[in-house]
Amino acid sequence: MAGSVVHIINDLNGNGGAERLVVEMAQRQARFSATVIVWKGANHELLEDKAFAAVTIIAVKLTSPSSIARAWRAMRAADVVHVHLFPSLYFCALLPFRKIYTEHNTWNRRRARRWLRGIERWVYGRYDGVAAISAPVRDHLSEWLAPMAAKIHIVENGVSLDRFASARDRKPREDGLFYIGMVGSFTEKKDQETIVRALQRLPDKVHAVFAGVGERRPIVEELAGALGLQERVHFSGLVRDIPAFLSQIDLYVQSSHWEGFGVAVVEAMASDLPVLVSDVGGLAVVVDNDDYRFPAKNHGQLADRIRELTSDDEKYRNATAYARRRAQGFSIDRTVSCYEDLYALIKPGPPSLTAAGADAGAPRFHRSSHPSQDLR
Repeated sequence: MAGSVVHIINDLNGNGGAERLVVEMAQRQARFSATVIVWKGANHELLEDKAFAAVTIIAVKLTSPSSIARAWRAMRAADVVHVHLFPSLYFCALLPFRKIYTEHNTWNRRRARRWLRGIERWVYGRYDGVAAISAPVRDHLSEWLAPMAAKIHIVENGVSLDRFASARDRKPREDGLFYIGMVGSFTEKKDQETIVRALQRLPDKVHAVFAGVGERRPIVEELAGALGLQERVHFSGLVRDIPAFLSQIDLYVQSSHWEGFGVAVVEAMASDLPVLVSDVGGLAVVVDNDDYRFPAKNHGQLADRIRELTSDDEKYRNATAYARRRAQGFSIDRTVSCYEDLYALIKPGPPSLTAAGADAGAPRFHRSSHPSQDLR
């Protein structure tokens, strides 16, 4: 190996896109050996996934000096520390090691507090590199952190395409039902409610099934009951075998209020599933065809899109073919390669990305039309 990297993330929630990206990157990194450090709570379902058994993971307990010492030694020996998600962003800003941070979302609650902007500029400025998982994420972060915009790299997410090959072998459904599926935590961001409301306008044969856990699940269950749809809305809870889940549905819908990218959507497309997504942020990057997007929160237009795909075999086949082609552009191997290029760039230890140094110039990758750096 040419070097080593330590990934730091809050936990390894089994249905989290950023969390799965981290372990898949760690599994596939070639030029840098990888270790993953998790520290927050006990929500580490991915640790139980046999597919990632070879990944070196350090679970830090803040009450365990030995686990803290082990994590510190790993970071000290690494060429780069790669940090993901808040609050790891803040805690790791003070680490005395070369480090980068990946921004995974177009929006967060901290940006609603304008007084935090100066603090955030200082925190991000402590990192030697900042990556954004899509152009919309880059644009929103650039606006928030200006004048640091020119220091932000785009590194689009990817998935292990071959992992979803088994999900493509769908058998004809004998019950005549049509299942819409969505993978994601039950949080304000994901908006499963729009899918439930869309069912009101669709034939009884159309059902919805949700994979995920979260505090808003009771709200979605209550809505389904209030609309008389409890027999057509199904909850699978935490699903560890995502390919198996995707093999059992006929259409994937992501109705999020905002997304930085949309790993779950790429996984569905890699499974040869037609997809429909809300026209927001990173989802609009992943699904670049207007025919397969609908305005966020608009359950009426979502229902119309679903009806078209359930009633027109040619449109369904076209949507499937689009998804299959589109997925090929989002390989985890390309993502890993781009990040390893970024690691190699900062490995010699150039100056940190401070606001004061924003105009001083820095090593660059491929120059895009935007002043930020584009590694896609």
